[in-house]
Order: sequence, then C-alpha cells, then structure tokens
Amino acid sequence: MKKIDVIVAFKKVTPYSTLVSKAIGWYTKSDYYHVEIAVDKYWVSVFPEKGVELVEIEPLKGDWEYKKIENVTLTEEQYNKIVDFLLAQENKEYDFKGIFLSQFIKLRIESKNKWFSSELVSKLLQLMLVEGFISIDPATQSPENVFKILKDL
Repeated sequence: MKKIDVIVAFKKVTPYSTLVSKAIGWYTKSDYYHVEIAVDKYWVSVFPEKGVELVEIEPLKGDWEYKKIENVTLTEEQYNKIVDFLLAQENKEYDFKGIFLSQFIKLRIESKNKWFSSELVSKLLQLMLVEGFISIDPATQSPENVFKILKDL
C-alpha cells in the first residue's frame, strides 16, 4: 500500500481577475473560478491557453486556498493507474465546449479528450476513491462543488 497526500488548490476571484473568471465565480455563486490538484509529485493544471499541464510541485502564490487530503491510501496498482492516467492527459486541450454546455447551460455535453479544471480534479479524486467523488459525474462539477465536497471531509 502507498500513502500519498493530495492537495487541492482553489483560485479565488479578485478585483484583478479576468472578466471570464469573474463570470464563472458569479454564475456558480462562488469565491472560486479555478481549481488545481497536486497528486504525489505531480501538480496538475488545466488552462484555456495550454490545456492540461503537469509540472514540478511548487507552492502557488497569491489568491489560492488549499485543502489537503492526508494519507490517501492506494494500492501500488491504483497508484500506477492514476499516474498513467495523469501522464496520458498531459497537453490535452482545454474543454471550452464542455465548460459552456455542462456548467452554464447544464446540458451535460462534454468533450471526451479535453478537460476543464474542476472536471479533471474531480476525475482524479474519483480515481483515488475519495469520499464524495466516487459516484459523481466529473463534468458537472464546478470549483465551488469540489470545494464544498472537500470541506465536509
């Protein structure tokens, strides 16, 4: 068995946030418009400009709030599956259609090979069998939904 710590970071809406970021926060009635996750040594981000990006872990600065999930216990097989999944997502595109059609219009239409931030974070937490994420549809999750689920852990 392998124990890892998982850190989920939520980007807050500020007066300096972009118009799109403010719109996401306003529409989802949230202080947050973006979410990222650190799984073991991988920091996972999804950006409109770059798509999915895996980077070396380093603390984020600025308007971030963190939720640490300590001692996530995985078998070696589960851990390898998550790492393989992560590596396979690197450089995939941002899901503009999915965020619009699942978050704003609520049609639950998404792209299978593209991601938006809260969708990918929810999928990773689901693969880790984190309570509250096991039976959800990751494409329907906003940063605020992810925050609320994790707040109750």
